[in-house]
Amino acid sequence: MGKAVNVITGEVTDVTEGPWQTEAEIAAARRAAQGLTKLQLAIMAQRPAYGFMTAAEAEAWLGPGTIPPVAQGVLDGIADAAARSEATLRFVGATSFARLDPFILLLQSELDLSDATLDAFFTEGAAL
Repeated sequence: MGKAVNVITGEVTDVTEGPWQTEAEIAAARRAAQGLTKLQLAIMAQRPAYGFMTAAEAEAWLGPGTIPPVAQGVLDGIADAAARSEATLRFVGATSFARLDPFILLLQSELDLSDATLDAFFTEGAAL
């Protein structure tokens, strides 16, 4: 018996016939299926368990669209001006964020977050 993951829902099921998936493949498939809306991300980011931004920063991002300092720090770290400009436009214009979005991965690195912490962030956020 092995395990298979539904890449759309992230659901893991036991299977009796191959192809088998390793735990790493299952985790990767779950991450690929995760995503949050801008509102969900803002709510989660200001919660004390994560604290990526303050409540005021989250409100300013959702309202007038002010880029939160944590996001600005990630964007400022992109050396290439054209790439930084595109990343800024993508961030400002985004209505949702995939778990494996390049910006989210940069944010994960900037904040030194483990995969488990970011997975929990997205899992909890998706339940809002």
